[in-house]
Amino acid sequence: MPQSHIAKIEAGVDVRLSTAQRVMATLGYEASFRRDPRRCIIDPPDGSAAARARDFGIDMASLLLSYDMSPRERFELAVANANGLARLVAR
Repeated sequence: MPQSHIAKIEAGVDVRLSTAQRVMATLGYEASFRRDPRRCIIDPPDGSAAARARDFGIDMASLLLSYDMSPRERFELAVANANGLARLVAR
């Protein structure tokens, strides 16, 4: 990588992702830039469906907890919740 590119990076000029990856590789690191889906639940971008759901009153913490569950575990939880709701309504 030319010294002029390094100087621009050190000066704080925004660089392309590919440039950042090359710099990291030169330093012996592998740069991985993936957005963590959980971040969208914890701190949803303004105007997103997740932000609207949060603002509406949806419990985003319960969504986050179910993120690590298997499909079977989520189904079993949904059945248990539905059964509990049915018992409440029947009273």
